[in-house]
Amino acid sequence: MEKNIIILILLLIICSLVYLILRERKKYKTTRLSSLESFIDLSEKVVSGIPQAGQELINVLRKAMVEQKIPLSAIFDISKGFISQMNLKELLDLIVDVTLKIMNAEICSLMLLNDEKSELRIYSSRGLTDDIINNTVIKVGEGISGYVAKTGKPLFIEDISKEKKFKRTDNPIYKGKSLISVPLIVKDEIIGVINVTSKVKGEKFTNDDLYALMVIATQAAIAIDNSRMYKELENKLKAVTSILEISRAVISSMDLNKVLELIVEKANEIMKTSICSIRLLEEDNETLVLRASIGLSDEYISKVKRIKVGDSVAGIVLKEGKPISVYSIKNEPKYIFTEAAAKEGINSLLCVPIVSKEKIIGVITVYKNEVHNFSDDEIDLLSTFAAEVAVAIENAKLYENLNRSYFETIQTLALAIEARDPYTRGHSDRVTQYAIDIAKELGLSEENINAIKYAGKLHDIGKIAVRDEILSKPGPLTPSERAEIKLHPEKGAEIVEPLEFMKGITSYIRYHHERYDGGGYPDGIKKEDIPLIDRILAVADSFDAMTSSRPYRKPLTVEEAISELEKNAGTQFDPTVVSAFKKILSYKK
Repeated sequence: MEKNIIILILLLIICSLVYLILRERKKYKTTRLSSLESFIDLSEKVVSGIPQAGQELINVLRKAMVEQKIPLSAIFDISKGFISQMNLKELLDLIVDVTLKIMNAEICSLMLLNDEKSELRIYSSRGLTDDIINNTVIKVGEGISGYVAKTGKPLFIEDISKEKKFKRTDNPIYKGKSLISVPLIVKDEIIGVINVTSKVKGEKFTNDDLYALMVIATQAAIAIDNSRMYKELENKLKAVTSILEISRAVISSMDLNKVLELIVEKANEIMKTSICSIRLLEEDNETLVLRASIGLSDEYISKVKRIKVGDSVAGIVLKEGKPISVYSIKNEPKYIFTEAAAKEGINSLLCVPIVSKEKIIGVITVYKNEVHNFSDDEIDLLSTFAAEVAVAIENAKLYENLNRSYFETIQTLALAIEARDPYTRGHSDRVTQYAIDIAKELGLSEENINAIKYAGKLHDIGKIAVRDEILSKPGPLTPSERAEIKLHPEKGAEIVEPLEFMKGITSYIRYHHERYDGGGYPDGIKKEDIPLIDRILAVADSFDAMTSSRPYRKPLTVEEAISELEKNAGTQFDPTVVSAFKKILSYKK
């Protein structure tokens, strides 16, 4: 640690001297920088016109380099990539540590301006309490730091308690303590302030100390700006890399739920968290609904599922369009689910808006189990990510809406078929629900259950090609009429196949009349060659047909229908599916 501090001291000092050395080098053409001593000798000549301060810096440089025996070439090698290897918080902490070392001070704080350039917050410090660090917000123009941030001029106060210009400086704790506050300026723009208070052992700061801190502040501002630019590019790269994967998911499935699940997964990955949720704005523009999450319990989700715009942190973020970072949820009045959060074991959160075409469509929130102060880097990274995923979400939503329109159109056709035969009204709905119940009993995935919702509703869509007189015939069908009826699975598959969003559903419509023993139609496949969803639909379809009225027969009772299913298990039906359906019906008794 000692060596790292010394290296950074050298970096900060050496950068400030290089310009002066090069500028004056023409005056010392015969001087060669072939050794450590010759470098320092030249530096002494260059800064000899600066009373005391320059010599003091040279002394620090000489002592550090000679005692540590660090070659000049090594310092320049380190400086090339030093900043790029650190995140902003690490850089700020090192700047503060180095400043304390050089200034021999008790307290040091580094404050940065917010995006609006209206407030200063402490981003790194030594010698201050956590309460001060987390709760200090200074408006530009107010107080010592606010004055320095507004004017861009350094301030040296020999005794803080005697300084009447600023509020609360008469506090007894400041008696006899001196302070130096210097602006951080880069490209003629003020980005923050660095402050030091009192030397150790009660010594006073001097004009030399003021000069030294100005040198540090100049190099620190450049380093901070470079770090921010580097981090911005890095964040963009991380976000874009994640977006590429999300875009592939959108292209391959266009399933909004899948896209949202991938987004929370990727958000966790780039933010190095384990808990994340995404909420989208409902069509009423008043309600935010949690649509996908990772790391949250079902109990917690049920309590926070829906919130109004303007309520809690997420609702405020959506309303105001600005990120909100919460250091401690239990102490945050804006957060309305503190009890649920405590039970869940989460303590901190960061919530950012998802903006598409200047409209806020939702929010992404990441959580921490431990108390955590989200840095500007982290806020910028999640905000960048949210901006990139907005397009993927909108595309998936548009596709989902298009799918819904297509599905509703086809379902209307299916209902029109049922309307042609009053005895089968409601058949598709009942078959779908039976099939979903069976799928859940068998532990099928959500993806398969969603497929059943489509396939169940549309399994008889092919009957639109069957003549009315056959569909509504009161007596037994002739062989030719039965042959025409048997075409409806193929016809249904042909109707659905051109629709991109129904890919994968087509086979379920085609095979729902196949038999377990291979005696079904249209292809005569058997056992596991028949998709499981079709084996489920076959049981659900037959059960509803047996328990529904027909012009030529009365409906069977539930017990009679179950008996028929059991009798044909292993021939017409999959025995496992029949067994699962029996359990479902027993639950409902």
